[in-house]
Amino acid sequence: MIDSVSLPDIGNGYFIHPPSTVTAYLDEYGAVPLKNGDHGIVFGSDGGGNLFALAANGTVHKSRTASWNDEFYAVAASLRDFLEQLHDVIDQFAATGHPGAL
Repeated sequence: MIDSVSLPDIGNGYFIHPPSTVTAYLDEYGAVPLKNGDHGIVFGSDGGGNLFALAANGTVHKSRTASWNDEFYAVAASLRDFLEQLHDVIDQFAATGHPGAL
């Protein structure tokens, strides 16, 4: 179990917010709109301000810009898949100095 993740030096940076921040954002902004009328809960971001949201069906989505109201697109089939992709980005950065895309 983790509380949060802060990887500011990997590419633009990757952050998984602590539960207290996730619930505070949910209280302040509500769930973000996803495609097909679905909604997601923002749980992380990258250093460019793009947001990561978890949908009720478990898919992970990323905002196209640094906005709570912008279009989100699917980047992972599950939270586990998202974390595995993040692991790959970290591995590539450690090996080459250049992160992969997430």
